[in-house]
Amino acid sequence: MDPAAPFDRYFPELRAVAGWHGVTLQHVLDMAAGVKYAESYEDRASDYHSYARAVGYYPAPPNEFIGARRWLITHMTQREAAPGTRFNYASPLTNALMMAAENALDAPILELIERRIFQRIGAESAAWFNTDGTGFPIAEGQLSLTLADFARWASVMISGGRNLAGEPIVPASFVTDTCAPNPAAHAAFNAVERSARFPRGHYRNQFWITEPGLRQFTMLGIHGQFAWFDLRSELMIIGYGSFPVATSPLQTLAQQQLWRRLGEVLRG
Repeated sequence: MDPAAPFDRYFPELRAVAGWHGVTLQHVLDMAAGVKYAESYEDRASDYHSYARAVGYYPAPPNEFIGARRWLITHMTQREAAPGTRFNYASPLTNALMMAAENALDAPILELIERRIFQRIGAESAAWFNTDGTGFPIAEGQLSLTLADFARWASVMISGGRNLAGEPIVPASFVTDTCAPNPAAHAAFNAVERSARFPRGHYRNQFWITEPGLRQFTMLGIHGQFAWFDLRSELMIIGYGSFPVATSPLQTLAQQQLWRRLGEVLRG
């Protein structure tokens, strides 16, 4: 798949949607598609809660759309900003990437993930993927792993794209591109208020780049789940969480303090 290619090359249903014209695969990877959407966990009237009901997080009224694909095509249609110019985290875009991969590689996404990643990380336990009402896996937040297998999966990023046996899983160039300084991505990230979380950072390839100059980046889940990486120190810290709210400044501060202090201790 070519990151610079139009996203609708891999998701043909979007070709007739004007809001998606000019959006590339890289724009979707970077959460900078420019399509109108509001990810608010507190506002029950927000786009996020409409989407969450459609995919099964919450019970949906009979008249609401069901399924990740149908919701995306019918709700995320309006242009809000030029593609690539404004970061806007949107959970449905991660599912859209899975749909695009299915079309590009001509195979069900669960089969691809299991064969190309899960079976190759040395997993010792079963993993569970929740699906929407149509059977499509909700990749933005409903893959469940044991902590040990989460570490095995995340370790691919700290090991230059290789598993613990040294076998390549993803290209090393993907890891390098993900954590490298990127002025365009930084500008898009700083165009929104969320940049206050990581003032020197940006978002790239579905990862939060917290300190690009230090090659530090993270995977973040709501309620406190994370995998944090420091490539210079070859340090990875992972954790599950049960913070009482989805996200908050206190949670972000606590995580950053944890990563910083552990890093300092382990580096002596």
